[in-house]
Amino acid sequence: MFIKLLVFYIAYSYLVHLWAKQKVNLIQQPNTKQHSLFYEQWKPYFNKTQENIGFYPGTYTFLQRNWINHEEARIFCIEKFTIQWFLFRLEGRGKVTFAPNNTVTLYEKYRQFGLIPLHIFWYGLLKDNTIEWKETEFVSPFKVIKNPKVAQELSQYSWSIENFNKDYVVFKKNIDNKQQKLLYGNNFLLKPRMKQRLLKTF
Repeated sequence: MFIKLLVFYIAYSYLVHLWAKQKVNLIQQPNTKQHSLFYEQWKPYFNKTQENIGFYPGTYTFLQRNWINHEEARIFCIEKFTIQWFLFRLEGRGKVTFAPNNTVTLYEKYRQFGLIPLHIFWYGLLKDNTIEWKETEFVSPFKVIKNPKVAQELSQYSWSIENFNKDYVVFKKNIDNKQQKLLYGNNFLLKPRMKQRLLKTF
């Protein structure tokens, strides 16, 4: 009986994986309904520019980014409680903290095999509205790794601040020929359902 249930669960997870890949493909196409539904709420924040950028110390929660890839596909699968939920999942949403001394910390928490907490930290310095990431850290119950390879590769690009106020901050990753932006903000920017989920997590 257990073997049958396991086979069914693996088959279910695979079918959801195919569905999630298709969903990402549709969202990536600008003229689709799926693209509009996924981005419409957030476009005003990404498109707005600010001349005199302020500085507001505090912690901001990840809300959205203006591109989508396999990471969102995995999240779609996890929301359907596929095997990815058990193997490796992001727990809650990432957070970025600005300290009064202009240091910046990016934090994300993951869960492996449903139980083991994993923590990722990026440490940076804010200067002239740009964050230069100086070092990264991986922390698990068993070990601490300074500057793990994957995190170092991702953090090699600085983040420019395009818009910053007490309610939200918009970053742009400084990668040649790309316009990758991320939005972090306060809970009031979230849809009620998303806000509810955040409050349960944190």
